[in-house]
Amino acid sequence: MRRDRFETIFSNLHVADNANLDPLDKFAKLRPLINKLNELCMKFVPNETHFSIDESMVPYFGRHGCKQFIRGKPIRFGYKFWCAATRLGYICWFEPYQGKNLANKYEEYGVGASVVLRFTDALTEQHPGQYHFVFDNFFTSIALLDKLGSMGHQATGTVRKGRIDKPPLQSDVALKKMERGSFDYRVDGKGNIVCRWHDNSVVTVASSGPGVNPLCLVNRYSQEQKKKIQVLQPNMIKVYNQFMGGVDRADENIDKYRASIRGKKWYSSPLLFCFELALQNAWQLHKTYDAKPMDLLEFLRRVKCHYLETHGHPAEPGRKGKPSQKRNIDSRYDGINHTIVKQGKQTRCVQCHKNTTFRCGKSLLEFHWDRRSVVVCVRQLLNPYSGVGYSNDALY
Repeated sequence: MRRDRFETIFSNLHVADNANLDPLDKFAKLRPLINKLNELCMKFVPNETHFSIDESMVPYFGRHGCKQFIRGKPIRFGYKFWCAATRLGYICWFEPYQGKNLANKYEEYGVGASVVLRFTDALTEQHPGQYHFVFDNFFTSIALLDKLGSMGHQATGTVRKGRIDKPPLQSDVALKKMERGSFDYRVDGKGNIVCRWHDNSVVTVASSGPGVNPLCLVNRYSQEQKKKIQVLQPNMIKVYNQFMGGVDRADENIDKYRASIRGKKWYSSPLLFCFELALQNAWQLHKTYDAKPMDLLEFLRRVKCHYLETHGHPAEPGRKGKPSQKRNIDSRYDGINHTIVKQGKQTRCVQCHKNTTFRCGKSLLEFHWDRRSVVVCVRQLLNPYSGVGYSNDALY
């Protein structure tokens, strides 16, 4: 496709009616697509009980009121999205950050905690149950743990010093003087546990679910001894490390094959992010439920080839001769619109090699049209699953 044609198509690509945009929503031009994707992602969420909530950055170098700068992130400039994901990286809910949200009913809990509570409402609305949420110190507060506990859920997260009401724990300086793996913890009247643990540095974790026990041993490299040693780790730290990286894993998958389009429109980057998120989620589901999973690159190739064959126009052959009629295996085996078309000349059946004047209108494969042999030829050509065939009535 030529550049001018692509830019013409992309400039006319809209997902919302520009005449009926919400003036208070800075992402109103993308809101219908975001809402629909959230609905579908939540519908097909894997059956899990642990979810991590974190922020994700979409690169953008233009000018916009929602553009953010976060120091230390792989993507420092761009749009910030709140995301909730499973342990393996399936994003089941996402929302763009646009400053103060006028429709936020959890505003009293703060920005980070309100994100967790809005996701909790969306999750339990479609999938009622009790869940465990994991997040970092931007979101964690004792008030959030109490609120989630009243809703029947558990939570674990690193916490900042100013959000734990100064419990009588060992200070960071005192713990650093102790051996590696030392920890101290306290439990409040509502069952929330705050633990301070000495690893490479001192980290403080709050939890309303798992406690300190059972303790486990983890391998760490010691700079003093120049070898790996085993140190004690509280159970709540183990749970946090096990389930926290879901959003980061999804970001890594999306960033591997991110579309490098620098459009002049401010919404080009988040629009492409929505498509890439949908592809990443589809690959996660394919890995979970398919007997022969494929890697991400092969999955993206298969999906794009399928759409090109279904909706695109084949290019003219560069040299004389019969153009290749080989179709993608997905469009060949999808069982949709495989109609019988009569040819103007006689060819060979690709299955039984007898003379035929018929072919499939979608897969372009010639086959022998005979009431006795169509069950054999067509079933083997168009259906990869043994024991499940196309009926003669469906082929008429």
